Amino acid sequence: MRTIECPNCGAPATNLQNCNFCGSLLVRFADKGIDLSTTSYLNNDAVLPGLINQLEKNLSLQESGKTAATDLYINDPQMELGKSQFCFVTSANGLVFQDDQPAFPDADEVSLATDFVFNIYQDKTLSPIEIERHNRFKSLASFPLFTPHATSGSDINGDDLISYEYAINFGKDIEGTARLISEISNKVFDFDLGQPLDCYTNEYEEVQRHRESIGIYTLGQDGINWKKWVWIGIAIVGGLIYLFS
Repeated sequence: MRTIECPNCGAPATNLQNCNFCGSLLVRFADKGIDLSTTSYLNNDAVLPGLINQLEKNLSLQESGKTAATDLYINDPQMELGKSQFCFVTSANGLVFQDDQPAFPDADEVSLATDFVFNIYQDKTLSPIEIERHNRFKSLASFPLFTPHATSGSDINGDDLISYEYAINFGKDIEGTARLISEISNKVFDFDLGQPLDCYTNEYEEVQRHRESIGIYTLGQDGINWKKWVWIGIAIVGGLIYLFS
């Protein structure tokens, strides 16, 4: 049985997803030979203030038998209220892609997971910021840890696009989750780590009501005409997996 020295606790881990001893997901980086000394993943210096507490609440709700969710918001001048949801954290076995396929069908019930989505139009002049964000995301040291998924379709104006999704099951590693999400917030979505955290955690139904109360609608509720989607995810995912290899 293969073992790896856990970068977090130094124990000989045999679980290469989350360390058997401390639960850290940093063993995944060691497994892939990624040099952690060049990243911000070894401590909490670059973690969004308050995010760890929100994720602790998320896991606590799950452990009490609730379906928990955490929303993170960023400033977005294109939205009516000036902000939009960019990250959604829930249990890994409850996370689904845009085409309703489960991201991690065999995952444990109590865990943390998220899925980042980048909608890239065939017409590159439409939403160029998405192309920029997508490229930034692919340059991160954590990029190889994500499960890729993609679908093709069109928006309500008939403009063709591909929705690139990247899901990750963090297990129960709260600090590892906070570190990776914080880096993506900062390096991909330009969120200043010194700003107050705009975040909400509760049971999933309450999170939905909170979104409605502040005028936030996630992808699939508006903007994309899902009835027009033509699912070609298998072919695209195959290409993405090739890029990962």
